[in-house]
Amino acid sequence: MPVVNGMSLAIDPVMAKFQPGILNGYIDPTKYPFFADGSGATDSTTALIACGEYARKNFLVVKLPKSSRFKISNTIDLLQGTYRRASGLTVSDGIASCLMWIGERGGNMPEIFLANGTSGFSTAGTPKSMIHFWGIGGHTDLTEDEAALYNAGIENIKITTGTNAGAIGVEIRGAQGCYIHNCLIDATGGLSCEQGLIGSGSSIVNTDFIGGSYGQRGTGVSRRPVPIFAGCRYSGQSVTAINFSNDDSETVSITGVSIVMAASATGPAISTSGFSSNTGYLLITDCSIDFTTQSSGNVAISSNRSIKLLNVWVRGAGKIVDFSGTANDIDADTPISGWTWIKEATICIQPPTKALTSGNVQFNMVRWHNGSRLGYSNTLTRGATGNTPPSDLISRHHWGSEMLYPDSVGVVNAKTAAKNLGYTLTGNGTTDDYIAAQAVISAHAKVFFPKGYYAHGKILTLRPDSVILGVSRNLTVFIPKNFTGGDFTVPTAGNYGMVTANDSESKTILSDFAIWCPQSQGGSAGLKWLCGDRSMFRNLNIGQFNINGFIGDSTQKRLPVMLISGANAGGRFWGMSEILLLNQRSVTYAMLKIEDTVLPIRIYGANLEHANEGKCVIWMTNCDNTTIFALKLESDHGTGRESPQVIADNCSNMGLLGFGGIFENAIDDGTANPPASVELNLCSNYAVSLIIDRMNNTLKHLDTIAVTEQVTSGNYVHTNKLDRPAQYSRGTFDWTNLTIPRVN
Repeated sequence: MPVVNGMSLAIDPVMAKFQPGILNGYIDPTKYPFFADGSGATDSTTALIACGEYARKNFLVVKLPKSSRFKISNTIDLLQGTYRRASGLTVSDGIASCLMWIGERGGNMPEIFLANGTSGFSTAGTPKSMIHFWGIGGHTDLTEDEAALYNAGIENIKITTGTNAGAIGVEIRGAQGCYIHNCLIDATGGLSCEQGLIGSGSSIVNTDFIGGSYGQRGTGVSRRPVPIFAGCRYSGQSVTAINFSNDDSETVSITGVSIVMAASATGPAISTSGFSSNTGYLLITDCSIDFTTQSSGNVAISSNRSIKLLNVWVRGAGKIVDFSGTANDIDADTPISGWTWIKEATICIQPPTKALTSGNVQFNMVRWHNGSRLGYSNTLTRGATGNTPPSDLISRHHWGSEMLYPDSVGVVNAKTAAKNLGYTLTGNGTTDDYIAAQAVISAHAKVFFPKGYYAHGKILTLRPDSVILGVSRNLTVFIPKNFTGGDFTVPTAGNYGMVTANDSESKTILSDFAIWCPQSQGGSAGLKWLCGDRSMFRNLNIGQFNINGFIGDSTQKRLPVMLISGANAGGRFWGMSEILLLNQRSVTYAMLKIEDTVLPIRIYGANLEHANEGKCVIWMTNCDNTTIFALKLESDHGTGRESPQVIADNCSNMGLLGFGGIFENAIDDGTANPPASVELNLCSNYAVSLIIDRMNNTLKHLDTIAVTEQVTSGNYVHTNKLDRPAQYSRGTFDWTNLTIPRVN
């Protein structure tokens, strides 16, 4: 295999005869040797488990045929691939292994269902999941570790619990690359649509959660930083739509979500309760909450930690936010039969002390504005009464019918198209596939690249209407490699492996693939994004990995791994995850750089790690109207030379909303301009909200700064050492009036 710990490209010729989809990266459970009953007449549990196990071992995605229905009677238990280290620890394979189940398009959404009264699922007190994704990490036995599940999820599948009081549709606790997209989970008669959390650049997007006591049920073992829900619809929950009880997430980001509670429900519709000082924080943006049975006793949102609200609409409840009857409560407008519109609110709650090895420490979730520390003071701006939520409140945060997939109409298979053009596209990771790949991209707007490693010695240049699709973010991989005479041979003058068209009217779609640069090859970076705000990025992994057989230079990377650049650049990005595991020592290096942009940019879930001893993790310069939701950041620790997490220079109308992860900065140097997690230089009209991190005992949190700001040239302010601001802002961040990316 061309990538260390990568996937096998071997194909069983006998299996390929009966399962031709494996040539592209898919396995069908209804075909040989599994023969699952896609009519739903007989039980398919055993066949589906066997298919999932074959897919795991052979690096394939399970694809359910369109309009199929599968009856099950037990949990579809999906354990990620593992390997055992020399120390004896068994860990998940986060590079090559995947646990992805998708439904074919072109007919009814494939369904997995329980018959009413299925044994084992009938008691709410002993809940049981229909589908359970899990991984292990750092253990000598098979102990579930939610931080060690990668590249797992479901897409375009209907899950139906039936009348089974203890049934949970899907259980997943995962990290990078995990997702629930385009699904319908119906827990009518069941306990919960989904249980667990996925964070770290993963996402739950464009999914319907119907019925059940809960739509989403977090538990105290769901240790996932900054999970994000975007463009989802909840309806018919009788207890709570989104619930995180005693959970261990730093910030939960709920963006573009509609909730319609069941007739019997009194709320809260959204509930969080952190059990430590750095967990349980809540960001809610562009959301509507509607109670079918209206009552002044109904509660929309309940929490015991700091909250940030932007453009939140509530109807039929007496309390918008309930902090147990304290002065931090927000009451609804009257009459409650109309919509209460909260344009903006920041509620600052002092967390409990944090137990560190040095003793109990009090961190402060205070508010800073225009360079002044305002302590535990809240903000609240109500919209005018008599208004109703915008019709696109939810759809602006998901892709709807605009996203394309490998089985969408008009999409060509890259290997077949290359053959028709007279080329061979190998995908073997060692042959230079540039000529064949570029020929296909130039000739066809919509291209699917099957499972494989596509090494290329020159820049892949996209069309304005390019749609580039893969099997998954770890099974279709582009490798910009320094072949002789190519574009990646000069470490001091590197190039990007893939470059979009530089056109504000372009509509480029990139989905489900990776760009992996050899770590020791200084002349390559990942993706240069120049295309317009109608463009979309979904589930890509842009990063650096060890490439077998590669002997490169010793010069470290200079280019940012991903660059969004120029007046024509904009768009929406879901599931941005980049991984790097070595120090850079380059003052121009970052995981993500956004520069000189004016079109709207929205990033939903950014897990970018690590960028030690470089410029920073995220570097923004001369940007207008950029918002990043759910920033999960992580640094390598203990060197004393850690880079800032975010640097923003001369940016305006900027939102950095909801932080989490294991990060720290260099020790406070005692100057007026100390290193900080977030460094802001000459920026205006921005909000940086819920700047919270894991606060592990091993980190030096007592001596680090959350925010340093250069207000004017040479004039600095910075937060106190123990401050973790609920909000740090300047001017007016007028979210409801910002231009949004175009949807079509």
